[in-house]
Amino acid sequence: MKLCMVNPYFHPYMGGIERRIYEVGKRLAKQHEVYVVTGQLPGTPEQEELDGIRIERLSSRLLNVYNPPLMISKGLGKRIASIEPDIVDFHYRWAPDYTISMSKVTERYPCAFTFHNSFGEGSELQQPISHLNDLLFMRALKRYRHIICVSRFVKDDLVKHGLSEDMASVIYNGIDPIAIQDASDMGYALFVGRIVKTKGLEYLLDAMKILKGQSADVKVKIAGEGPALASLKKQAGRLDVLDTVEFLGRVSDEDKERLLAGCRLFVLPSTFESFGIVLLEAMRWGKPVVASKTGGVPEVVGDAGILVEPKNGQALASALDKMWSDSAFRQEAGKRALARLEHFSWDDISLKLEQRYEDILRQ
Repeated sequence: MKLCMVNPYFHPYMGGIERRIYEVGKRLAKQHEVYVVTGQLPGTPEQEELDGIRIERLSSRLLNVYNPPLMISKGLGKRIASIEPDIVDFHYRWAPDYTISMSKVTERYPCAFTFHNSFGEGSELQQPISHLNDLLFMRALKRYRHIICVSRFVKDDLVKHGLSEDMASVIYNGIDPIAIQDASDMGYALFVGRIVKTKGLEYLLDAMKILKGQSADVKVKIAGEGPALASLKKQAGRLDVLDTVEFLGRVSDEDKERLLAGCRLFVLPSTFESFGIVLLEAMRWGKPVVASKTGGVPEVVGDAGILVEPKNGQALASALDKMWSDSAFRQEAGKRALARLEHFSWDDISLKLEQRYEDILRQ
């Protein structure tokens, strides 16, 4: 099978979508020809091979209207035609020129679309724009033979907005399930991710203000960068919690793993979250989770932590206090976190995707 995956971004930019493409692609490349057609970031070659994946980069320009910037690329259809794939899997819906080009590709090749986020995801001004984009994109989805969803929540959300139930299936994101043994407790809660409004970090700061007025000695480290960082720092100053909240900025992959290994618990207060790969990254270290009960998060966390209603600083503060101060409860939740990893193996997920692609080709 010759597989072509399409996404405006790929290595060396590695967000959640790109991580899935890479992890699945390098496994499928052992048995199949795997291509990734993507935009060309500054300083990257037009063609490259990475762990068996053949990367084809398109001439592109970036518009810094959001993080990541809008990617505008030329020649998508021609590049895919030069590959002559058996099947194409498209992963992105916020790059209009890619969407338009892919509508023509679907006329020539069997195509799947992998849906990574909830319908209309966003906040404030971005939310209605995202909602309009997705309403229009639902029309484009009808051109694809099958829709692959990263969580049950994503599938149910699409069905609610008009997608046929039998046109979609759920194949989760994953992680290497082998437990890492040298974790420790260095006395801090941790958030890692892009610093954007949908991560709900303003409610985490509200919770830290509440906890500061109580007996809990909770401290939290926030790792990441993004457009909401400056306003969060100002909020932390106004709330007088800079002594218990530390902003680390962007961290390397090595530092991220070190932080995950040393945290007492992981916190994800998102207002929207279709899956949350970072939850698996924390759970791999045996870390319990405090997170919002939103989107696909309950499917990932299960009984490995405490889930609270989103946008509720008081509920978040209570959950953090419980997880922080009750060591027996915390240790049991950590054990359950490790046990849940068997549901999220990249090896198993790659096999399921391979089978799904073969099913699509038989349609």
